[in-house]
Amino acid sequence: MFTKTSKKIFLHSILISIILGFSFGCKSYKTKSSVAGMPGDVYSVLSAKCFACHAGGNEEGDFGTIDNVSLLISNGYISPGSPESSTLYAKITSPISGAKMPFGGPYLSESEVATIYSWIAAMTATSGACVRLDNGQSYSFSADIAPIFQQSLRNNGTAESSSMGSCIHCHRSGGNANTKLWFKASSTTTNTLEYNTLFSCLSSTGNSCAPYNGPMVVAGDPCASRLYRRITQSTSPTEFTAAEATEWNLMPKGIGTGATSRRALTTEEKTKIFNWIKQGAPNN
Repeated sequence: MFTKTSKKIFLHSILISIILGFSFGCKSYKTKSSVAGMPGDVYSVLSAKCFACHAGGNEEGDFGTIDNVSLLISNGYISPGSPESSTLYAKITSPISGAKMPFGGPYLSESEVATIYSWIAAMTATSGACVRLDNGQSYSFSADIAPIFQQSLRNNGTAESSSMGSCIHCHRSGGNANTKLWFKASSTTTNTLEYNTLFSCLSSTGNSCAPYNGPMVVAGDPCASRLYRRITQSTSPTEFTAAEATEWNLMPKGIGTGATSRRALTTEEKTKIFNWIKQGAPNN
């Protein structure tokens, strides 16, 4: 039972916590004066709004590396040069899944969001380093992988129509005439990912790897698999051919924020694909 004095002290402690900007779910963060790769204006925004829960040993939501730019990139939270496909940017604007951040607000102002957008947009794409999202888990082709490519990727979630919605709709024989990555051998519009086509060559002819140098999926090796690299990198990996680099795009192509635009795959979806390929890409 609180006495009047103890109750007053307790209320004062709450007020002090609010003034200092700490939440009960997050520990205090020992302030750094700067973070490598993070300009001063970006540091000011993120340190004020995000560091208390996601840096300095604090890992709310199993995410504690917002003060490490290299890890943000290698772990798939930032796609250099592409804010719209960056999970970090999505979480402070309109996340596909989970809560908008900072959790419960106050959210970033329009100018603060613009600061983060400009920072990511101005980043130089990495030199082809593979983004490794290894979580050691096993995934099923039918239950976990196929649905990713069969779902509508439009921001408003609308189903298939005459324009692109899912990956399948474009990447099939009879789909987009310019694509060189085929998920289906037939020209039917049936929105089903055919397992065997994932191991074919990246070629419009369907029977030759030229001008590329390997198949879409290399079982056991996500980083050698074009299917995985295409959804995680905005520039062609250095070990792939020069011819491929001229046509490289982060997929799905034309990511945007409009209601009918397509969204990037989430970190969770990319993680499933990485680990499924790593485990040997089983047809399970």
